[in-house]
Amino acid sequence: MSFTHEDTTNYSSSIVHPLYLFKELEEDTILPEFFGGFLTGAAIDKGVKNGLIKIEPYTSDQLNPNSYNVTIGNEILICQGNDKNQDGIIIDIKRPINYEKSIIPDEGMLLQPNNLYLISTREVIGSDYYIPMLTGRSSMGRAGISVHQEAGFGDIGYYGKWTLQVTVTYPTIIYPNMTIAQMYMVVPSGDIGKLYNGKYQGSDTARGSESYKDFT
Repeated sequence: MSFTHEDTTNYSSSIVHPLYLFKELEEDTILPEFFGGFLTGAAIDKGVKNGLIKIEPYTSDQLNPNSYNVTIGNEILICQGNDKNQDGIIIDIKRPINYEKSIIPDEGMLLQPNNLYLISTREVIGSDYYIPMLTGRSSMGRAGISVHQEAGFGDIGYYGKWTLQVTVTYPTIIYPNMTIAQMYMVVPSGDIGKLYNGKYQGSDTARGSESYKDFT
């Protein structure tokens, strides 16, 4: 199946496919149904300015050739599990997990290996048109810092701050407002039939696991 320029108002649940918003196409241009790819930095910038991508606060200084650098705030959740034994904390995924809330001071906070730290991005990020993908910066990886255990890809339609699941290989000092990760935007292949409306929608701070709600 193919579609033409006049079909776009009916494509992706009445959402115009993003490709048409970046190129001037002839009326008889035929495009394949399935295509996708990563936006360049210039396309991310245009998407923000056109309202297709939300990044707040936004500055073009954080644009990369094909991604956008994101920073962390100063609030941090330290995982405490929901039980303990002689070997340390235990997590029962069917029960609420406890987290200790703390503030990362301007002079930095020392993170320790074998701990899980949840830290939110300063930026609110989302899109109804693109698949957001978050990963660590190579400079962080070279220092032994991992910014997510899972959830590297987000859902179309999610808007909010992103909770980073941070671990460190060595004792490491981190600082508020540091650039720790980068966000990519991926063009979806196929219809956008459903937008995200899950339990983490609209997060304005780091959010602990709410997996226990999946069992109720």
